[in-house]
Amino acid sequence: MAVPTLGLRFDGLALSLDLASRDVEPPGGPYRDWLRVTVRAEVPYFRADFPWSVMPDELRTLAAALEELHEAAPGTRPVRFKPVQPNLMLSFAVVTRGAITGSYHFRPDYTQPGTLQGSFRIAQTDLPGVAASIRAFLHEADALAESAPPRRS
Repeated sequence: MAVPTLGLRFDGLALSLDLASRDVEPPGGPYRDWLRVTVRAEVPYFRADFPWSVMPDELRTLAAALEELHEAAPGTRPVRFKPVQPNLMLSFAVVTRGAITGSYHFRPDYTQPGTLQGSFRIAQTDLPGVAASIRAFLHEADALAESAPPRRS
């Protein structure tokens, strides 16, 4: 089975998330399910690859918020994606009907200084496709996890 990959391309930013592994811990803890991914971030004149851990529910929440923003009017509260592991943060805001401006903040190692910040644009009509891509990535990660042999504790 191929490695699940999430590719997102905006005007001014391209992101690729390649699933490296999935860690599911025993029930009872608040942070039980983690996707370990390699992020490739490309902006004009710069490219970086770095590891990141994100929970599937965080990506599901982002997909749902982007679908809501698809229907939003200018001045609506922006969508801010700030996961528990803050190596990759995004925000999306409707500036005029049909146009979304976004910002990114990458910190490959959040225990060390060194960040990359910038902005991007996307058509509001493209948001459902972005949400669908996120959900497809999660579906592939789920299918891969189900086909893997059980982990021993």
